[in-house]
Amino acid sequence: MSRTEYSVSDIEAMLRGGTFRPSENLQIRLQAAFTRPAVIPSFHRSAMVAAIAVALIALVFVGVVVALSTKEKAAKVIYGVGAVYEAGLVHPINETQQIGDIAITIDWAYADWNQILVGYTTQGKANENERIEVNTVSAVLPNGDAVEGGPTAGYSEESVDSSVAAFKTPQELRELDTVNVQLVLRGQYVQYRTLFEVPADQAAPIETIIRGGEDFSFNLSIPMTRGRIIEVGKMVEARGYQVSLEQVVIAPSMTTAGLCFEVPDPIHYHDWIPIATLKTGINSYSGAGGQYQIGETHSCQRIEIGESVPLDRNRYVFRVDELVGFTYHGGEIVTTDMPPDKQWRIKGPWVFVLEN
Repeated sequence: MSRTEYSVSDIEAMLRGGTFRPSENLQIRLQAAFTRPAVIPSFHRSAMVAAIAVALIALVFVGVVVALSTKEKAAKVIYGVGAVYEAGLVHPINETQQIGDIAITIDWAYADWNQILVGYTTQGKANENERIEVNTVSAVLPNGDAVEGGPTAGYSEESVDSSVAAFKTPQELRELDTVNVQLVLRGQYVQYRTLFEVPADQAAPIETIIRGGEDFSFNLSIPMTRGRIIEVGKMVEARGYQVSLEQVVIAPSMTTAGLCFEVPDPIHYHDWIPIATLKTGINSYSGAGGQYQIGETHSCQRIEIGESVPLDRNRYVFRVDELVGFTYHGGEIVTTDMPPDKQWRIKGPWVFVLEN
């Protein structure tokens, strides 16, 4: 049993920036807040009769209509993922396994120099007040190395749930034509109970009850989509603080940057997150870091820009807009809209011009 507090604004900001990687117990809150308009809470059941009727008619005529709809919508939740899906860059898999009442289908997979993406759909029967939830157990390469990542976003309609899992692409895989990954997913029955009511613009504390659990193993071969690497190796100082940009990796689904900076106060502020912008032409793309370890005096982070940035431009401007430090206690969720007494915002900018 666990308790998690997340506001809608917190999830929305991270989701639209492409930096949100929810834990197993948080994926349902992401789906409930943004991607599940046809999910029917008990207290709204009478108001949603028409939606139920439409869904049932679709299921009667073509059983896969809902599944196709959910997998497409799940892919479009995050901009960069939606871009590669709509461009037809994903590799169809369509492999289904069923254990008991739970069936999992790997719909598609995709790999580029920044991330490996897997879209999957779950169907099955659950008891009243329960739902079937699928989480990542492991993603392992042929050499035995695990790949870091997990569920990113999802979309549910009735008894069909589609999700996208995202994993960081190890550097050594970039020159391969095909990436081989053994993906193990766990299907289990989950019940979420609200502990007490809160105002409509807040997320109530949730109690999670998990029942059962079966592992589904898939061996995936995914074509590699190449990207572009811009070596930078420059340092800029602003406001008395130095920030170094080591490298920018542009790929169709996401752009990442290796950024290092001096931690202004590692004692009183336990988390430091750089807020960054990448601009090319008239278009700007936002991103953030978030891998800082408490107590570090010098931090190197992977900045993720979760949008599709053009690879073929001659000039990019990478700007670190702010370094945001947070102080928190008791497992509070770190967000950029925390009260002023819990954060220290150091405004730059630190500007890096990238030209051929």
